[in-house]
Amino acid sequence: MPSAKDLTGTDDYNLNLSDMQKIQMEKIEELYLHLIKQQKDIELLKKESTELKQLI
Repeated sequence: MPSAKDLTGTDDYNLNLSDMQKIQMEKIEELYLHLIKQQKDIELLKKESTELKQLI
């Protein structure tokens, strides 16, 4: 993903909107997958915490 500085740093920047949209969609997908993994980790930690509290 080119930075804003890269896109505006020159007078003749070439911005292909379809390529930019593809890159953005890939990044969104990566973020969603990361979010799903984090949620699973949180649920596991909650379960472990509950089990440990019951042992005490």
